[in-house]
Amino acid sequence: MTVIDRNSGSTPTFTGVATFSGGGTVTSNFTLSGTGVNDEDTFFGFVAPTGESITKVNITSSVSNFLTTVDDLGFITSTGVIPEPSTFLI
Repeated sequence: MTVIDRNSGSTPTFTGVATFSGGGTVTSNFTLSGTGVNDEDTFFGFVAPTGESITKVNITSSVSNFLTTVDDLGFITSTGVIPEPSTFLI
C-alpha cells in the first residue's frame, strides 16, 4: 500500500505492522518531511514467511488529525513457478 504525501504542515511518522499466521510480526516506519511538495509517496509492502500468511495489517500515524484512506490494495497469494509455454503444447 502507498501513503501519499500532502501539504499538512506536520511531519507524521507512519508505522505499518503486518501480523503473520504463526504469530510473528514485521514493522516498517516512514516519516514525511511535511513540506507538501508531493515527492514522498511511500510504499509499504509485506511478505509472509514461507508456509505462513498475513492475517492482519495495521497502518498508524503519529499525527492524530492526519486523515488517511486506504485504496488499491494488492495481494499476491502464491509465488509458484511459472511453467515454460512449451509445456502447454500438445
